[in-house]
Amino acid sequence: MRLTISRKLKISLIAIIIAFLLSMIIGPSPLFGVGATYDATGTANWNTNVSYGSHITGTFNVTALPGSNVLLTVHARDVDEEQGELDGVYFIETDSTEHFLGYLSGQDGVWTTTSFVLNKDWVKVGTNSLRVEPDVNDDGWVVQVDKAQIVVDGGAASGASITNLALDDYDNSGANVSLNSTVDTLINTIGTYKIETNLIDSNTNNLGTTFYDFTTTGTDEVVSKTTNFTYDKSLPTGTFTINAFLFVSDSTLQSARSITFEHVQDEGIGAIGEQFIPELSSVWVRNRDMTCYHVWINEDNNFEFEFWWEYKNNNWVKIYDMAGTEVFSIDMLYGHANFQAELPDGMYTVKTFHDDFENPIQEFIIGKPAPEM
Repeated sequence: MRLTISRKLKISLIAIIIAFLLSMIIGPSPLFGVGATYDATGTANWNTNVSYGSHITGTFNVTALPGSNVLLTVHARDVDEEQGELDGVYFIETDSTEHFLGYLSGQDGVWTTTSFVLNKDWVKVGTNSLRVEPDVNDDGWVVQVDKAQIVVDGGAASGASITNLALDDYDNSGANVSLNSTVDTLINTIGTYKIETNLIDSNTNNLGTTFYDFTTTGTDEVVSKTTNFTYDKSLPTGTFTINAFLFVSDSTLQSARSITFEHVQDEGIGAIGEQFIPELSSVWVRNRDMTCYHVWINEDNNFEFEFWWEYKNNNWVKIYDMAGTEVFSIDMLYGHANFQAELPDGMYTVKTFHDDFENPIQEFIIGKPAPEM
């Protein structure tokens, strides 16, 4: 059973009783949802080279309205944007209303992922559509699209999730700026995964893309991959973005995160921003508190939690029994906003805090029955 939560939302006792009874009937299951990923069904000119005058189209069957944020990702090959290729992307609502999103980003002969932020009100239950207009200036370019996805509230994250994206270090001393970026992932399901990271300048040009394929051998495994990017220091001043995408082996997007930094022409990297799950702009200003987005009872009969939007410090979670006695407390580390709580079967109140212990960020009730004998 999945229940959507929001800031300071207390789950009703009726909903908890229903979840409690269902967990006894069907076994352990998530108490909170973690978003969703909808794959496009390719229609015209899917997975083939397409030039000016033709369209690439696909459809999405959306089954639930989005919560807080929605991305559209397009996986495309041979986008020669540095040479002037422009491939326009449109999102079409269920009522045929069209929205121009911008242009594909990529490199010559390389498969890359371009992400666009959608207004969540555009996405309706039913058939939503995508159209790509190749080479709008008729300059002789071709492009190939083989996958597109609508990513709701950070993605499905059923098999794995990105827990941290960091710009570790950089060097402004040469003609080119050099930087290292690390992606940390938490694996929930054994399988084969792909990490894609790309560096985007302030004009949405793709300055580099790196892929890592890996197979996991166990659950609760943390996998970290570090990428070195270099770019020309003389590029115009602006906000640059590092995007990280985590795909499962069938190319379903599991999780996405970004981090920004300020580039100063002829000087290099200046201020570095916070990591964020891509939302309403390319430069993120914190507009939401730390949020618990996934709680479940794991195979060890422990409560297991994952959080979004943790702070640099003071990420407190406190758990109380029904008499109001504190039975568990943790200050989660930034970038590792997940933990287990080994507690006896029963009902508990969970409260989360940042700097103010008088007013919780969130407050909700969890419960679990005794395991079957």
